[in-house]
Amino acid sequence: MGINFDYKTNFFLAALVIYLLIVTLFSINGSSVGMWNEFFDQKADSQILFGKPKLIRVDEWSLHTPAILSQCNNPKPFPVENYSLGAYKTPLIMNLPVAHFSTFLRPQYWLFFLVGTEKAYAFYWGMKLALLVGGVFLLLMILLENNFFLSVFGALWVYFSSYMQWWYSSPAMLPELVGYFALFTSAFIIGLTSKRKTLIIAACFLFLVSFFNFVVSLYPPYQVPLLYLSFCIVAGVILPRWRYVLSESLKNRFGAICICVSLLATAGLLLVWYLDVRQTLDVLANTLYPGMRRTLGGGISTAQIFNGFSGFFVNEINFPKIWKNVCESSNFILLFPIPMTIMCWRWFTQKKMSPLDASLAIFILIIVFWQIAGFPRLVAKVSLLDRVPENRALMPLGIASIIWTCYALQQHLKDKNLPSWRLKIIVPSIMLIGVLILCIYLNAVTGQFLSVYQIIIVCIFASLAGLLWVGKQSLLFALLILLPNIYFNGLVNPICAGLKPILHNPLYEKVNHIVNQEPASKWVVFDKKYPLIANFLYATGANIYNGVKYVPHLGEMKHLSTKNSDIRIYNRFGAISLSPVETSEIKFSLSSRDWYIISVSSGNDCWKKLGITRGLLKTMNGLYFLKYKSHFIL
Repeated sequence: MGINFDYKTNFFLAALVIYLLIVTLFSINGSSVGMWNEFFDQKADSQILFGKPKLIRVDEWSLHTPAILSQCNNPKPFPVENYSLGAYKTPLIMNLPVAHFSTFLRPQYWLFFLVGTEKAYAFYWGMKLALLVGGVFLLLMILLENNFFLSVFGALWVYFSSYMQWWYSSPAMLPELVGYFALFTSAFIIGLTSKRKTLIIAACFLFLVSFFNFVVSLYPPYQVPLLYLSFCIVAGVILPRWRYVLSESLKNRFGAICICVSLLATAGLLLVWYLDVRQTLDVLANTLYPGMRRTLGGGISTAQIFNGFSGFFVNEINFPKIWKNVCESSNFILLFPIPMTIMCWRWFTQKKMSPLDASLAIFILIIVFWQIAGFPRLVAKVSLLDRVPENRALMPLGIASIIWTCYALQQHLKDKNLPSWRLKIIVPSIMLIGVLILCIYLNAVTGQFLSVYQIIIVCIFASLAGLLWVGKQSLLFALLILLPNIYFNGLVNPICAGLKPILHNPLYEKVNHIVNQEPASKWVVFDKKYPLIANFLYATGANIYNGVKYVPHLGEMKHLSTKNSDIRIYNRFGAISLSPVETSEIKFSLSSRDWYIISVSSGNDCWKKLGITRGLLKTMNGLYFLKYKSHFIL
């Protein structure tokens, strides 16, 4: 097995490189930082080329992007420890540019150390697409026996899916995680099956880089199921060839040595990284959220699992309110019932079953069962699925469904034995009836979200997809899937140039100037609302006491906390708001699982103990700068 790097494959990969060069040169990104213009009611040029910024992507524009700029503008650029972001070595677990050995293995951050911030940020953003599309494309090229068309189609299907686009810019690094998953899975297969020394060396190096990046991205809700999916794919590919792979491994000592060295080097680098961040991880693991978050599964309905069929009618305003927001309502179009039907048909009529079909079917059935019914506590804990919220498992389920649909179509195109005329009736009928039932159930769950007209459209789409798939109309099938996804999801993330809404903001310029004059200054922001201003000030490089903290400063909190029970409030990943009061009493209150409010006076003695030197006070009349000398406000 391997990839045929012919002119088409090389052209496609070259196109991804050219895309990277273009977006970097013109500082093009997909950030929703334009929301800062609306927040501050300013008229700064947002330089939006297409689309519009999304309020719902608040974890990107108000947190992750300012955190990146915090690393860049810090008095000591790219620190391993950044007070604003959290305790200890928080930047190493936040997927940020850091002056650390691990960054040598994380190419998405290299340009931050070489060029201006806006161009480096554009490169970082462009790498999301390059890694995702390129990685999935290469994996599919291996699985689909170098079917270029279906591999490109599958990669674009993943990229333009509703779930991928609405979660694209999350700090969890979704596109990068999927891309690196596809790359290390591909590299492992090539390393085991190839005879060419140069290809084996390249595969081993690719495995080291991609698996390292996958692990240090550090988001178990995605990582755990993706690791299981990788295992299923490798098993499905290798098991039918295990005699050949074993015999070749014994013959080709060079390949075996390279693979062993690669595995040992990867393990060694991960161990060094872990030892460096162990203290940080220990504190995070003992937080009430997310460290101690556990689930036994069974938390979502079939309607939510398959709601991708209704995703064309979902947007930032219009979504089923039961799922909180458009991001939680997003999903993939799951067509795995088609290859599932074909697999069962082959088994009952021909007693044949592809190992990869079987392994992907097992993975999908386990994930669906986990989501709907759940597992016993011991099974959930041992499998680590207790760290995977059921709704987060929608992503690996969608990736597996797309891979299986494309793989099964490739096999179907080659199969001359199946009675296609029967399947042309059975498969579309199953899709039609199944989706109709799902739509009725979805309406019952969501309070009639879909109209009759929309249900008809969804049913026609599903049955037509089944008909085109079975009828081997691969081009029409691809167009049916891609065109609506591109139309509805292509501009979920805007296309803009630069970061002017932050870098040209008057507040940013003023605070950044103060930070350059007083690099040791330490700030607080008093605002009873969600701490967006505190988050914004991260971008200036200032040390900010409040705002969102990935890892809590437990020691500092003891200077404010008056009750032992308060630790249940502040021992968490969370946003910290400081609500100014006139009294000397300090109160903690939990607003949501990731946001709490501290009611405290701006002149309280605690600020002296914490070494605060600067502050901002938000009132109905605007923002007021505070300067602390000793513990008194001048």
